[in-house]
Amino acid sequence: MDNAEYESRIDQLWNEIHEASAIKDLASRKKAIEAVAGKIEEVIAQRRAAATLFLLGYAWYFHPERMTSPVIQEKVEAALRYAIELTPDYARAHMYLGHQAFDLGRYKEARSHFENVNVEQLEPYWGMKVHEMRVCCAIAIDGLPQSLNALEGYVQMAEQLPCQDLWPTQLAKWIKAQAPQLGEFEIRRVRKLAARLGEASLLRDLFSSIV
Repeated sequence: MDNAEYESRIDQLWNEIHEASAIKDLASRKKAIEAVAGKIEEVIAQRRAAATLFLLGYAWYFHPERMTSPVIQEKVEAALRYAIELTPDYARAHMYLGHQAFDLGRYKEARSHFENVNVEQLEPYWGMKVHEMRVCCAIAIDGLPQSLNALEGYVQMAEQLPCQDLWPTQLAKWIKAQAPQLGEFEIRRVRKLAARLGEASLLRDLFSSIV
């Protein structure tokens, strides 16, 4: 497989993953994800590269049984870790190991993975998603009151970017869940930060109601 054929195949597989992940019916999504994973494994047999191994882990990440099946979880993590073995600074692999750990409640592990992401390798949207998840990890581990400076830093970064690079819904969820921990002064501060973030992201309704 020459480089041009490889790149074309990778683009096609990306599209197949996104199409499969959007399937609403769980049985059909399961079948589609497993089919595209098999195709990626065929490519890996011909070219064992970090990008292809990441793609395999990324595909398994969207399997509908991932949150309940240790077998699927291991498939996700094994592929992503192998990608990092081949290319230690592969940003997307670190990012999705972070998402995987966070989804499973392993917040300290998730923070380590997100901190290892070189955001300069990523498009602005994904770079801001990493920054968002770093704040979410701080909130999950340290609590919202202790994470307000990190939250403010994220808001300041968000205000420098176009709204299409921002979709901080996970952060909104964690702020809302931990808002009862806040004192009166902290509530006022979070409301101001939430309002600024709502303006920057054009998610005003979401952020106006979280505190």
